[in-house]
Amino acid sequence: MCCDACASLRRPASFRLPAIPIAGTWNCLAREGVVPLPEGGSGWTRIKHEVGIGVLPVDIEFKDGEPVRVVMTQGKFEIRAEIDEGQELADIARGLGLAREDLDEALPIQAVSTGNTMLLVPVRSLAGPGKLPRQSDSA
Repeated sequence: MCCDACASLRRPASFRLPAIPIAGTWNCLAREGVVPLPEGGSGWTRIKHEVGIGVLPVDIEFKDGEPVRVVMTQGKFEIRAEIDEGQELADIARGLGLAREDLDEALPIQAVSTGNTMLLVPVRSLAGPGKLPRQSDSA
């Protein structure tokens, strides 16, 4: 198998992939030969993938039988909330292992979505988040 993402397809049918790894998963599946090649081995193949907001197209470009690009359509971009209250800013910074001073308060913290809501937290420099433990460090 070309990557761990392919293994997720062996989970029960009730398990749904979040939108984030979809492009990477289809890239792996294309490399494994699961995705049908376009005629002649070069061109585009369209896959329809069901996610929480509906069925979205995933387009895979092939050159000489190898995938070279995966493009996923996203849902409509929405700003669902902006966080600017002082105590909430401090709580978010602390929850991320940062000092409030590490946040870039020239930009708002926003809950945004293209189908999967996430929190965007602007920071003054990458040195702050660089101090955070990676997921693999804590496992």
